[in-house]
Amino acid sequence: YVLRNSLVVISDLLSIFFITASFYFFINYLHKTQFKQIVFFSVFFTLAILTRYAALVVLIIPIVVIINQIIKSRKIFHLLILLFTVLILSIPHILIRESASIDFIRNSWLQHWSVSNFFENNFTSLEGTQNYRFPNIIYAFSSVFFPTYMVFGLVLVVLAERNLPKNKFWLISLITVLIYAVFLAGIPFQNQRYLLLSYPFVVISVFPGYERLVNILQKKKILLYSVLLLMLMLQIFYCIYYFKPAYERNVLEREIADFVKNDTHKYVYTFDIDVSFMSYDVGKNVI
Repeated sequence: YVLRNSLVVISDLLSIFFITASFYFFINYLHKTQFKQIVFFSVFFTLAILTRYAALVVLIIPIVVIINQIIKSRKIFHLLILLFTVLILSIPHILIRESASIDFIRNSWLQHWSVSNFFENNFTSLEGTQNYRFPNIIYAFSSVFFPTYMVFGLVLVVLAERNLPKNKFWLISLITVLIYAVFLAGIPFQNQRYLLLSYPFVVISVFPGYERLVNILQKKKILLYSVLLLMLMLQIFYCIYYFKPAYERNVLEREIADFVKNDTHKYVYTFDIDVSFMSYDVGKNVI
């Protein structure tokens, strides 16, 4: 899904970049507590949220920890810089959105967030009734084990548990994945692309397990290469398998766009596919 969504014009991948950058400077600031680190963190933190509001959920721990660190070290100037940067970068958003600048808080999905949704897989909204294969709680954690994201994620998390007392950033990443999964599980809707925002933290969470697995298998080179090759082959297989629907959709969109271009009618009535017409310049009034 990460590769597939990187080929689609959406804001998720840009937000992932900002999230990853903000976490990088979050780690740097805790190590060095330098002025430039808090500036970079503030910039990327704000841009991540302005790009995708849900990024606040995955960055809630870093911002709380950084503010706590600033207060402990009594670097009030750094706190002022953080607040000032957030305010300055938010000005375009406030000016453009005006009175609707905080409308995202009133989103119907957020208003209907409930623990009872954790175990539901059927939801009814203004858009109709949606039936999903798995309950929300399973979907919310699927970025750790679902083949489209990571085949052996759960195994690697278990192998990484020895890293718990040694690395606080690994623990922060793991808790971030849990918090975001709980957030998604309570929303009466499922969409695999929503899992993308926490994916950098999923990768961080499983890496110690991967490193430990490699160290265990180092003594047996043939077994090591066999396991790594198996993981690679499975990931490639699932990548091709789940990439196929996106490719077929693209082919269908181009065929329909070509048909509409050559059609003599002035107006075109569509559903679902109308957004793609903007990319193909069909030259018709699309309704």
